[in-house]
Amino acid sequence: MARFAAETRTVNFFREQGFLAGRVDCFNHKTKRTRDLFGIFDLLVVGYPGFPTLFVQATAGDGGNHAARRWKVLSSKDALATLEAGNGVAIVSWRKGGAAGNRKLWTPRIELLTAEDWDM
Repeated sequence: MARFAAETRTVNFFREQGFLAGRVDCFNHKTKRTRDLFGIFDLLVVGYPGFPTLFVQATAGDGGNHAARRWKVLSSKDALATLEAGNGVAIVSWRKGGAAGNRKLWTPRIELLTAEDWDM
């Protein structure tokens, strides 16, 4: 699954749950690269329980990709400042799975980060 598919899938997932969600990364046509908000976040979700705004890093793959994105977020002082301002910070990764012989479905793994995660 391409990076954009993970972001689109995540936006659709949160919208289906009744939240206001949208992408906040931007594409630079000159360099042909996408730049994340603060170099970290792909999406914003408004109205997520417990937070005025949830800042999301979306990725495909549940294993190494999730761990790499977690490290990326935890390495950022901007992410910690976002959390300390009362907002939520989450990593959403997707994997395709299901019982043998059944249709495989995309399933999100949502990890909400807390200030304690920065105390590694």
